[in-house]
Amino acid sequence: MTNPVPDYGYDSADAAHAASYLWPRLRKIIESLDLRECNVFEIGSGNGAIAAEIERIGLTVTGIDPSETGVSQASVTASRNSFL
Repeated sequence: MTNPVPDYGYDSADAAHAASYLWPRLRKIIESLDLRECNVFEIGSGNGAIAAEIERIGLTVTGIDPSETGVSQASVTASRNSFL
């Protein structure tokens, strides 16, 4: 089956502009919940920039994204996690 969604064309692990204001708030939420040894399911993981940040605070991420280049880049960016 072919992917009906056009590929975004990720070519780097750089975080998108939205990550600059989303990640600080998301980090506060995650830290306030005191999650330990938890798995996070990320929908729309893109190039894995946010997954890499989540990985840095000790959580495991399973991410999905329709972009084949995003999944490929995310697998390098946050290599201890799984991306589909």
